[in-house]
Amino acid sequence: MTYLIISFLTLLLVYSVVNYFYFEAPLHLDQNKSYWALDHPVAVNPSLTVDAEADIVIIGGGYTGLSAAWHLAKENPGKRIILLEAKTLGNGASGRHGGMVLPAIMPNPVRRSAEMAKLKAAYDYSVASIEKIRAIEEASGISCDLVTNGFLYTIFRKGEVAKMQKFAAQFKSYGFPIEYWDKKMVESRVGTSRYEGALYIKDGGSVHAMKLVHALKVLCEREGVAIYENSKVKEICEGKQIKLIVGDNSCKIITGHLVLATNAFTSKLGYFKGKVMPLHLVNAATRPLTDTEMQSVQWACRLPFADSRLALYHLALTPDNRIVIGGGYADYFYNNRLDFKGDKNRISNILKEELAIMFPGLHNLTFDSVWNGVMGLTMDMEEIFGLTGSHQNISYVLGYNGHGVNLSIMYGQVIADLYAGKTSAFLRARDGKSLPIPPEPFRYFGVQPILKFANWYDSKK
Repeated sequence: MTYLIISFLTLLLVYSVVNYFYFEAPLHLDQNKSYWALDHPVAVNPSLTVDAEADIVIIGGGYTGLSAAWHLAKENPGKRIILLEAKTLGNGASGRHGGMVLPAIMPNPVRRSAEMAKLKAAYDYSVASIEKIRAIEEASGISCDLVTNGFLYTIFRKGEVAKMQKFAAQFKSYGFPIEYWDKKMVESRVGTSRYEGALYIKDGGSVHAMKLVHALKVLCEREGVAIYENSKVKEICEGKQIKLIVGDNSCKIITGHLVLATNAFTSKLGYFKGKVMPLHLVNAATRPLTDTEMQSVQWACRLPFADSRLALYHLALTPDNRIVIGGGYADYFYNNRLDFKGDKNRISNILKEELAIMFPGLHNLTFDSVWNGVMGLTMDMEEIFGLTGSHQNISYVLGYNGHGVNLSIMYGQVIADLYAGKTSAFLRARDGKSLPIPPEPFRYFGVQPILKFANWYDSKK
């Protein structure tokens, strides 16, 4: 029996090692069918059809890639910069999120003042990035429906109230613009009795996902960045001069510096398989609410909010009074699969049920759009960034853990700083490292009970 157990464990270990180095679910790219993409389609650029040379090549046409391209082009005039997107701009998480713009803050009390100082520096840096989104909107001439009146972190359980009050008091004493709202305040300002209280953070807000993609595209091309869509990178050959093989025609690009701006898709390029995993989420958008429905909801403050459940729900209001809701359920598929294998209709019904509980007057409301997307998740909920490659000429950032809308804009500047060898308050506050994620099958069989526990625990109040 002992021999059989040892043999089984040995085979399992060998399988894990072989699987880690040689097997990876193929890259799957479905079409972005989010409300944002349907509401504001962006013209698609041609794909790469000829060999090329560039000083900098960026892989990934989401917020990170576009922001990096824009910052690099502004700070390095005359450099030839190419951005490659495997599908279309904003096809990943950037065009599929829930519409919230969040600063760098997590609701956990901190014990050491030195740690608090670092958190405050990172927070201030992220708030400046929110203002940069406003500057992007103004400079591009494209309204992104950006509203920055703050956001709410709503408290789901009575047992969490004391902890959140302590958190609010501690962070406020260090200069964070945060307030505690009791249950009565939440009911009067948000219009729901679902929550026991809330933290109001005065920075943050909401934005239209694809309008921001469009605005960044305009600014990048204005600075001379060449953007190619439907141009999948098939091979990366490291060296002092990096060679890329791109697209169906196997076009060759030679560059001195490469930027990986592919977040949850990064393992498909052969990098960071053990550092980030794709978590699948579903969002939905209602039709515009009528004036009567808005009066029944009484969401007077119009602030977007995310709650304290493990599989948290998040909601935002669009300017035309649609409710965008997401969360409540998450999926992970074996070997970092990117094609969604979950039951979207079932999750849509879960979102409808939750919306009806929050706002009983909307119990008959249906969704105009329901869509899935992937979030890049790291082991310790910290972003990963830095330089890699045989010549340290590949910069990267990934693993936003659900806070990517604002952070990805900010990390565009970080990538420009890494390229220039500069530092910043944010770089001094974060080390850019993360704990490794176990390989398959341990990853899959470890994640599944965690997700099931979250759903079970969230069903209890």
